[in-house]
Amino acid sequence: MAPAVDRHPRPPYDPEIEPLVRAAAEEQQQQQQQQQQQEYSSSEETLDLKRLRDEALKRESPRTEALLKDKRVTCEDLIIPGPGGGKNLTLTVVRPAAAVAEDKHRGRPCIFYIHGGAMVRSNRYAGLDTSVVWAAELGATTISVEYGLAPENPGTGPAEDCYAALRWVSRNPLSLGIDARRILLYGVSAGGGLAAAVALMVRDRDIDRNRVGREKEKENNGLLDDDNNNRLCGLFLKAPMLDDRNSSVSAQQYATGPMYNSTINRMAWRCLLGERAGKDGEDVTGGNGKGGAVSPYEAPGRATDLAGLPPTYIDCGTADPFRDDAVAFASKLWAGGVAAEFHAWPGGPHAFDRIAPEAAVSVLAKSTRLAWIRRILRSAGGNKERENRKKQQQQQHATNGGHSQVGEQSIE
Repeated sequence: MAPAVDRHPRPPYDPEIEPLVRAAAEEQQQQQQQQQQQEYSSSEETLDLKRLRDEALKRESPRTEALLKDKRVTCEDLIIPGPGGGKNLTLTVVRPAAAVAEDKHRGRPCIFYIHGGAMVRSNRYAGLDTSVVWAAELGATTISVEYGLAPENPGTGPAEDCYAALRWVSRNPLSLGIDARRILLYGVSAGGGLAAAVALMVRDRDIDRNRVGREKEKENNGLLDDDNNNRLCGLFLKAPMLDDRNSSVSAQQYATGPMYNSTINRMAWRCLLGERAGKDGEDVTGGNGKGGAVSPYEAPGRATDLAGLPPTYIDCGTADPFRDDAVAFASKLWAGGVAAEFHAWPGGPHAFDRIAPEAAVSVLAKSTRLAWIRRILRSAGGNKERENRKKQQQQQHATNGGHSQVGEQSIE
C-alpha cells in the first residue's frame, strides 16, 4: 500500500507550539528507525493496540495520580448496569471537597464527561484532571464513564455504553447530589464524537417515546424528565472525532506527522466499524458494527439533521485533521436552528492545550470554554441559580466587611 501523503499545504503551527511539534517529529523518526532495525512492520490497515494503550496509560498516569491525591476534590467509583442488562459500567464521580463536607446530596451542576482516545485507548481518567477546575470555578460535579473500547466493543457499542450511563445519572440526581436540570454533556476527541452520538440518541429516543407513549421508555432506555423534555442543558464537543470518511481538506492536510493524523484516524475508525468505515451509503440509525450503512450513532458527522440538539459549543485547532468536520457539524447545527458556538484556534494541533497548556492560545481556549460552560449552567439553573448566586454575593460582601470584591463566583 502506498504511504500516506499530505495533499494540501498546511496552516502554520502556533509559534509557541511549533517547537514541540518539531521535537515530536524527531522522536517519531527515531522510533521508526528503531522499528525498522527490529524488523517491525505496520500497515495502514493495522494498529499496535497494546502499545498504543500502554503508552496512553503511561502518559496520563501522573495526571491521574495527582487528581486522586488532590484535596480540593473527592473521587468515588460507582458500578452501574450496562446497556440492555449487559456488562456493568464504572463511573468515577468527582465532587468539590466542600460538597462532601457540607452536603453530598446538594443539587450541584453536573458535567457528564466522555474521554478521548480514538475509540481504542485510554480510560475514564484521561483528561479528567480538568474536573478540578470545574469544581473550583463552577462548583460542579463531574461524572466520567468507562465505556468499552473498539475493536472489542464495535459499532454503536461505545455510544450505547455512554447513553446507558447518562440515563442512569439522569435518573439518580438525589443520590448523586446533582441538579437534573443542569446536566451538561462534554466529550473530548473520540469522546466528542460519542457525546454528539449520545445527544442524537437522547433526541431521537425522546421523540419515539413521545409518539408511542410511556411504555416505549423501557424499550428505548430513553432519557426524559417528568415533562418529556431533554435533560441535557448543553453539549460540549472539544476537537470531536465525528466522521469516518476522512475526506475533508484538513484530513488531507494532516495525513502524516507526529500529532494525531488522519492516517491513524482511518485505522481507528476501522477498529470501530470494520469494513464499513469510510464507505458511503444511506444514513440509518441502529448499526451494530457487523454490517449495513454507517449510523450517525457511530459517526455523527453523517447525520443530516441536527435540529433539536441542546445548545452546543464546538472548538478545534486549525492544525487538526478534525477541523473541517467540526466546521461542517457546526454548520448543520445552525441549519437546524440550534444555538451553537464554534471556535477555530489558530495554529493548534490536536490536543494542543494538553501538549502546551501554558501557550497563549491554550490559555485563551481554556478560559473561553469555561466561560461558555458557566453561562450555560447559569441559564439552566433559572431562578434558583440566580437566588443562590445573590446569596453568595451577599455572604462574600459580608465577609469582606461590606467591601465589594471583583471575581467570579461558583454557580452551584
